[in-house]
Amino acid sequence: MDAIDTALGVPLPSTYEELLEFAQVPEHEDKQQYCLAQAVYFEARGEPTEGQIAVARVILNRVSDARYPATICGVVFQRQVSANICQFEFACDGMSDRPHEKAAWEMAKRVAYMVSENWLPDPIGDAKYFHAAAMAKPSWTHRMVQIAHLGNHIFYSDSRIE
Repeated sequence: MDAIDTALGVPLPSTYEELLEFAQVPEHEDKQQYCLAQAVYFEARGEPTEGQIAVARVILNRVSDARYPATICGVVFQRQVSANICQFEFACDGMSDRPHEKAAWEMAKRVAYMVSENWLPDPIGDAKYFHAAAMAKPSWTHRMVQIAHLGNHIFYSDSRIE
């Protein structure tokens, strides 16, 4: 039996999808939230919800690490002018960074907001790196600890297992 919210008299969300549908995202668009939603949209819009959450967490994990820029937009667009070394492909591929799939964009905004508010479980811990599972294993992965394989991405941490 579903848990019932006594104040609202409705079943509480029990999956990521239900929770995201249940949430109310503020109408105003904050620049940092917009950058996070862009990254979720362009890097993971075809992924399961948990994979979208993980991409957003990677960005927030980087913001918390002194080796990276201290803002979400700074992390997302780091090295944007260098096509072969930018952090997120969409940021330097020369194509428009405006979302064109309305439903996927709305989901990306919800994921970005809820992850930044810590309202969703964290599926990747301190992971700060990921790559598409379909690509050849990047050379940098030998220095990393694989944390998760979610959807079409593999997530890594640079923390060493003790």
